[in-house]
Amino acid sequence: MGGWFECLHARYKLGGQAADLLDQVRQMKEKRDSLGDLVNRARPEAAKEVARRTASIIGCEEMLSEIRSYLQDDKSRIIGILGIGGVGKTTLLTEINNEFLVAADTSNKFDVVIWVSVTREPDVPRIQDDIGVRLGYCRRGDDSGVQLPKNDHVRLETLNQELSKRKFLMLLDDMWHKLDLSKIGVPLPSGDNKSKIVLTTRFSEVCDDMEADVKKRVPYLGAEASWELFSKRVGTSVNLSDPFIHQHAKAMAVKCKGLPLALATVGRAMANATTVSEWTDAEKDLTEFPSDISGMQQEVFSSLKFSFDRLNDKSLQQCLLYCSLFSPNREIDRNQLIEYWVGEGLLDGGRHSTDISRARRKGSQILGKLKNSCLLEAGSWGDRYVKLHNMVREMALWLTTGEFDRTNMFSVNAEKGLTRVSRVEEWATARRISLMRNQIEEFPRLANNCDNLQTLLITGNKTSPVVIPENFFRFMCALRVLDLSYNKIEELPGEIGLLVELQYLNLSYTEIKSLPKELGRLVKLRQLNLGKIFHLRKVPCEALVTLQCLQTLNMCGSGYYLTWERGDSDEEKIFTTNDLDSLTRMEELGVDIETYPSLEKLVSSARMLKSTKFLRVIKLSGISSSQLSAALGKLNGLEDLTIGKSPELEELRFSSGQLPHLEILAIFDLSRANIVLDRPQEIGIAGYHLSLFPRLRRLVITFSHGFRDLTWIQQLPCLEYIQLKGCEGMEELLADGEGANGENVECNLPNLKAMLLFSLPKLRIISQRALVLPLLAVLKVSKCPELKRLSLVPQSLSNIKEIHGEQEWWNRLEFYQQNDTVKNTIRSSLLPYFIPI
Repeated sequence: MGGWFECLHARYKLGGQAADLLDQVRQMKEKRDSLGDLVNRARPEAAKEVARRTASIIGCEEMLSEIRSYLQDDKSRIIGILGIGGVGKTTLLTEINNEFLVAADTSNKFDVVIWVSVTREPDVPRIQDDIGVRLGYCRRGDDSGVQLPKNDHVRLETLNQELSKRKFLMLLDDMWHKLDLSKIGVPLPSGDNKSKIVLTTRFSEVCDDMEADVKKRVPYLGAEASWELFSKRVGTSVNLSDPFIHQHAKAMAVKCKGLPLALATVGRAMANATTVSEWTDAEKDLTEFPSDISGMQQEVFSSLKFSFDRLNDKSLQQCLLYCSLFSPNREIDRNQLIEYWVGEGLLDGGRHSTDISRARRKGSQILGKLKNSCLLEAGSWGDRYVKLHNMVREMALWLTTGEFDRTNMFSVNAEKGLTRVSRVEEWATARRISLMRNQIEEFPRLANNCDNLQTLLITGNKTSPVVIPENFFRFMCALRVLDLSYNKIEELPGEIGLLVELQYLNLSYTEIKSLPKELGRLVKLRQLNLGKIFHLRKVPCEALVTLQCLQTLNMCGSGYYLTWERGDSDEEKIFTTNDLDSLTRMEELGVDIETYPSLEKLVSSARMLKSTKFLRVIKLSGISSSQLSAALGKLNGLEDLTIGKSPELEELRFSSGQLPHLEILAIFDLSRANIVLDRPQEIGIAGYHLSLFPRLRRLVITFSHGFRDLTWIQQLPCLEYIQLKGCEGMEELLADGEGANGENVECNLPNLKAMLLFSLPKLRIISQRALVLPLLAVLKVSKCPELKRLSLVPQSLSNIKEIHGEQEWWNRLEFYQQNDTVKNTIRSSLLPYFIPI
């Protein structure tokens, strides 16, 4: 019996060894075949033509030139071309490929140029076949020549060996995810092999994951290139020189906002439109019903929807769709956008009303993801604003018509010049409604329930008084976000208390005189903005004390001054901390203060000290400069500070390290006070004011005559906006002085984007030294008769978009340069941006 088992074991072992040997024989045969048949493979041409989608490249010559330079240098191994769908990435890559067909300069010529269409779901065997074909192999199933080995490992090794012997340029088109080149058989480009990879993608993270040395975003076409592309697609059958047709055609090209795919699609759709009436109707359709334009849904919107679908997160998608509620052609305040997201609960991550700061951080992360996906763009003011391309916005509105999801319908009529609300029937099914920036005089009278309505934005109707009809809020039981700001609303009906699901309410800049006590029924309210309601006279305690979920309350500029005790008179005009004690979830508070005892009480309360973010100190009396400085020094969380109408103040004293989170500082109507900064030796640091207001981005000083200069603003690293008005003592904005180590240096405000100077009768010069303002975009000067010279160096003029001033001032204005030729050149270059006032 034992011999039988030993025999069986021996046979089993021999069988396994035989199988291993057979597998090795097969691998060696495949290697032999692949290597032995090299003599039968014709040496492939260096480049193979890729069919162009367009007859010529328009408007991307500069971008193409940049990429050529990267292909010639030794540092850029992997180059990423980034952009929204339809912006021309593939067109650029095609042009790069085809240039090598006729390249005269062989100094940097590649042995082989390989084009690979990666697509959304990469097919590795197909990609390997694409590479193999360019190396002289045949595709699988093609028996006319040598194929790559069938064994995965041998095929990968074969490609790696073939490519390692060549200086290759690989063009990877339409990448949606990271591609592991090692699993395909592609050796990484290096300084040794001199090979390079150029990839196109819609997603910044793909460039990062592929470790791209260069990441270039394809810009939208400018006005001239847009018109050239559009008119070419329209063709010669249409008389574009006809003044009436030309007017409509130009307007339609502008509405495409430089997106080549949209320009080409709309242009082709108009190729047979030969009458003025056709163009008139088409322009109206492009404005109001762009999805009706031929090819718009199938080509433009569908292309953009691929990126939208790839977000693969319902909350992320809803946040993008939300951006379409804002006015077209305007940048979106990122903070306002995030506040709306918080109000709808899009940022809570499944939690019940998470803390505001955590939700906002998530909002910032979402903005980053949307920008990385090229669906959202940074605004011209950097991180403060974002913008939505017109075609992305139209795609979003197309997705919210109800065709895709009946529960996610939008009704958007932002900035359409409406005086009355149209299409009221849409409210019955809409989830979100926007009537921003119109001239609406009366809200609609509703007859049906709006059970699905979660957001209602009726903000910015400042031209006419607005009436809220009876029972208006009775039909909105699910409403979460309500913005009525910047409206001439004088009365808020008590029915507001029926909005029991409401989480965000903005009544700022309205003309409401009193708040109804029914406001206190909004037990889920998280954010209440009552700022700048200048006519507010009555706020019943019942309107606030029951708001147990309230996390943000801003009453700055509302006419109410924080006090700890009620007076014998005007009790309804003030609120006390006793009224706030029940608001246990309060994270942000904005208040006005007019007495030193009230300010002292504020900074002595740990709870108020922590939550106070916005503060107006107005009409202070009986307070010294040192007392004010000591009190403000305790408000480390303060973000927005206004000081004004305090004639007794002789100075505003600040020390380095004070107010580390302050972003906005406004000073007005201080007849004598100036800002005094503690010297470095007093605060014990080596530099000069290095930590002064490290986050301050906006500075406004008006009708304060004690200021002679603002030299200290050079220590504000984040300053973006400065406005001075009616400061009669101001003579020189940045007084001549020395740098931190005693050297004479240029004045540098690296982030300043806007400078507004009004009614400064003694202002002679901004600075004696050269001004370096690389991001300056807007300069406004009015009623500054002595300001005759701008000491801006040339690099400070590259970003200028607007210069406002009197014509006489402009005519006599001198520039920093002494050379007359340079001065005249600068004047000529700035003239297109000058706007006389």
